[in-house]
Amino acid sequence: ELGVLVSRLHSQLLDMERPPWECFLIEGLEGNGFALYIKVHRALLDVAGGAEVLYTFLAQSKGDSEITPPWHCCIDADSINDVPQIEAWEDPVAAATGLGKAITRLVGAGIRRDRTLAVPYRAPRTALNGPVNRQRRFATQRYDQKTVSELTRKLGGCDDTVTLLYLCGSALRRFLKEFNALPDEPLVAAVPQSRVYLSDFSLAFVSLASDEADPLARYAAVDKSYRAALAHLADVAPELRMAYSLAASAPFIASQAAGAQPWMPAMFNLSFINMPGPIGKRYLAGAELVALHNLSLLMPGTALAVTSNYYDDAVSIGLIGARDTLPHLQRVAVYMGLALEQLEASI
Repeated sequence: ELGVLVSRLHSQLLDMERPPWECFLIEGLEGNGFALYIKVHRALLDVAGGAEVLYTFLAQSKGDSEITPPWHCCIDADSINDVPQIEAWEDPVAAATGLGKAITRLVGAGIRRDRTLAVPYRAPRTALNGPVNRQRRFATQRYDQKTVSELTRKLGGCDDTVTLLYLCGSALRRFLKEFNALPDEPLVAAVPQSRVYLSDFSLAFVSLASDEADPLARYAAVDKSYRAALAHLADVAPELRMAYSLAASAPFIASQAAGAQPWMPAMFNLSFINMPGPIGKRYLAGAELVALHNLSLLMPGTALAVTSNYYDDAVSIGLIGARDTLPHLQRVAVYMGLALEQLEASI
């Protein structure tokens, strides 16, 4: 019932005659609990700023009864995690050369149909790339963080993101097979790699190996693709990673402006954002925060976005889908849970 209500709230456009944010207090949850649904326009608050507001809004002590409304919290994204500012360019020529090589390598991988380094616009067009209107569906999944980390360690994964991407790909493989709509080519996820500085923002494109039937082989393929994507981005100077991402997105942006998106190759099939959560338990006037789920936005032509949040030894997954394109989104969340069980059984 909470998921249905949140889906309806998320489907409503913000009233731009008022400040571009909304906050809903939802009562009546089991165990005398309540929920907060907060929606903020992305022009007002980015992902990094949203995390900082959340940490300021929620107290670290159960005895702290003072409540600071989220819209009164100070936003200073430069202070998050004490990440140092990117220094001025030391060698602009070398940076520009590295950018050129990265773009050339990406084009070459697309021409060769390299299955390790995933390439934008080579993703198979599926129901995930259907039309996106105003209506939304919201579903959740929840994992024990220690279980996810242990699986990553046993399987030699790059980090927990690989395991979560594997679970997404495995769930979507089963979901699409039910409708006889699983493509022969692997699904591709866009994975943002920066949460603080816009200049350092970059997109990693990762193959989900959805065409691979064996779970362990599928996991190895996802890990290999994720490592290749990170290594590829590492060759781009931090101050040019936004330029690189814009260059990769230029055809997508142009197709949107020209109204040609339905005829363009799919840039990717879904977006996946892995967000760090607050350290330790958090409270609101003595009420303990039980779960934290992020609701992302949908790009035109991409009807599914998945976000993970770490909090209180758990990994909370939030899935947002276009209702008319993906009417059975809850199945994907259920299949993600089954994928974890299958992976555990395989090892």
